[in-house]
Amino acid sequence: MRLVSGFLDQLFPETCLHCDKHFAEDGLLCRQCAETLCAAKEGTLTANGHARHHALIYEGAAKSLFAAAKFSDRRRAQKQLQKWAVPSLQKLNTPESSFIEMPSSKPFLHNLLKRTVPPEKLSRSAFVFDFSQKGKQNKALKEAQRFQRIAETLKLSGRPLPEAKVYILCDDVFTTGATLGHAAWLLRQKLALEPAQIQLWSLMYRPRQFEDEQI
Repeated sequence: MRLVSGFLDQLFPETCLHCDKHFAEDGLLCRQCAETLCAAKEGTLTANGHARHHALIYEGAAKSLFAAAKFSDRRRAQKQLQKWAVPSLQKLNTPESSFIEMPSSKPFLHNLLKRTVPPEKLSRSAFVFDFSQKGKQNKALKEAQRFQRIAETLKLSGRPLPEAKVYILCDDVFTTGATLGHAAWLLRQKLALEPAQIQLWSLMYRPRQFEDEQI
């Protein structure tokens, strides 16, 4: 099957899924666009004192790669993003840590974490979105409205949480920080945790106009 796929790729090479101009050397991105992928700066704090960790900057070709992996279920894109995720997640995998997966309408995040985090250290369904009163989340909301909507709809599910000294809340994209920030607040209230006991991880980070305080 791989031989057939490779033969077809040579006969009918795909163009870059981002620029759609040059041939994609790996079936996804051309060399020029692949070189624009940038690792996110690690070692920052949120305003509430939670350490933030991200793997990749959510810009340009990275956004196209993410869309192909999450929404088009392209395996090559998923594998390429997994290579970015593994090093940052492995750094956080200590005997004291436990990973909590944020809810998502697509299986992309779960599959990514499942391939990287030991199953005994990964919790699902700790959080849920309750849209029964507010309707589905609107991606076009302004930032203040988005924070309000997250606060109104994101809840703890009531399922038992594992015992750990450090909890890593994991999401696929960090944009405003509303989802992970409110999830951290809920977890602190539930378990009476200190800020340092909760850390935030996302595969992608969208740069903001301001940077948080350096650790």
